[in-house]
Amino acid sequence: MLSNQGIGLSHVGRPEEALTATEEAIALYRRLALVDQDAVASHLALALNNLGSRMTELGRWEEALAATSEAVASYRRLAATNPDAFNPDLAMSLVNVSVDLNRLGRHREALDASREAVAMYRRLVLTSPGLSEPYLALALNTLGTRFTDLGQLEEALTATEEAVAIRRSLVQSTPGAFEPDLVSSLTNLSVDLSHLGRCEEALPAIEEAVAVCRRLVQDNPGGFEPEPTPTPSTQTWPPVCTTSAPGWRTSGGGKRLSPPPARP
Repeated sequence: MLSNQGIGLSHVGRPEEALTATEEAIALYRRLALVDQDAVASHLALALNNLGSRMTELGRWEEALAATSEAVASYRRLAATNPDAFNPDLAMSLVNVSVDLNRLGRHREALDASREAVAMYRRLVLTSPGLSEPYLALALNTLGTRFTDLGQLEEALTATEEAVAIRRSLVQSTPGAFEPDLVSSLTNLSVDLSHLGRCEEALPAIEEAVAVCRRLVQDNPGGFEPEPTPTPSTQTWPPVCTTSAPGWRTSGGGKRLSPPPARP
């Protein structure tokens, strides 16, 4: 209940109180684990993932990474004995630890975590495509940003192209739900193509992103605001079409995945 309260407080813009509630939940789970670790292990891991998000909201990057890293370790142990139940949680936490590592400039470790998350989501798609494909697309979007941070531009483009393909399919099958995600990936596709000097291909991608944005605004004026997040902070928009351009990928590379509220 305290962990869920933290989520609720975060949603209404009260991050300090959200953090206090989440920390109290974790302290309680740690005490309970002394009595029966198996009974509370998954609840503690979920609360630690939430703690990472609360720390991120307050700009406390090192503490966010510590919490998320502990969540990853906990989910690894749980998934080792019950993979069907806990592999999705492990994959989610790996995306988050990639984001946290990247914020601290640990780009190579961030790439490794992102690659592992993508590999896990590929396996999950084989058994539950409808549930896992949106997460695979987001993980690929994040992977593209990790490659870009390390100057591996061809690899970044490959990941982004796959994310675009998945999100196009999702938009066709579920109209109205995934267009903002498609905008994010199309924008990244334009940036990646620009980095490689493929200007004639970059322009149609960003034009398509703008067209989708226009439709979203027309259908819901005031309800759609893209969240461009430069990565790193020195990048500028628009990207110059040259292989030396810094470019600007959207927030898929810095977006944490939030678990649902815990059931009592």
